Amino acid sequence: MGSVLLMPNSLRKVIILIIVPSISSLWGKTIFVDDNAPEGGDGTSWASAHKYLQDALAGALAASSNTPDEIEIWVAEGTYKPSANGFRVGGFFGYSKISGGFKGYEKTRNPEGDFNKTILSGAIDANSSHWCQHVLVAGYSNGGGANQVLIDGFRITNGNADGSEDEGKGGGIFLQNCDSRFVIRNCIFEHNFADEGGAIHLHNSNPLIENCIFKNNDAAKGGAIYMKKSSPEIRNCSLSHNTAFNGGGIY
Repeated sequence: MGSVLLMPNSLRKVIILIIVPSISSLWGKTIFVDDNAPEGGDGTSWASAHKYLQDALAGALAASSNTPDEIEIWVAEGTYKPSANGFRVGGFFGYSKISGGFKGYEKTRNPEGDFNKTILSGAIDANSSHWCQHVLVAGYSNGGGANQVLIDGFRITNGNADGSEDEGKGGGIFLQNCDSRFVIRNCIFEHNFADEGGAIHLHNSNPLIENCIFKNNDAAKGGAIYMKKSSPEIRNCSLSHNTAFNGGGIY
């Protein structure tokens, strides 16, 4: 850095012009995902979108220390699965602002598609006993930092948390140590199963859940939602046709 200070002013200006755009481009970043895209996209535009959502999430997590609240992931209509290699425990790891319902050409954050058609599915195999035990997993203690997290406009389905301990909790979403910075909005949860919390399991978590539909989820406790040491704010949500031995809707 000392040698830079000794350079002529004209050269300093050239260096500044080169460096500043590369730094500023890290802020306010949007990552694009479209399951109809070819493999190998870098996610910088719809034309070069990531084909797989997990690639976008990995990139967002890697950059999150530099862009704490600025990264958004826009996901086009389609079906996205956490894994295709039979690894059941890990689902999508959500630490970013993730929005679905896009047609795949929008230039603003207002999607023109159908939330019902942007599907996060744990059905990685034809055999339901092989499905992911959580479609989505998040916990600030596991790397979320201080970021605000948004899950907006998805159908979350076919999670099968049939294991023991944490692998039996939250077929749709398993949240741990998440506060009000975590927002779940405009989502439909259906056909998820768990021992505790068919659709959502909350442990020491206080997210905002709004404008969501919970239907046809199943659990031993909390067919739709199971809460432990948690006080979420739930607004304008519908819970119907969820089943459990205890707490068909919420336990």
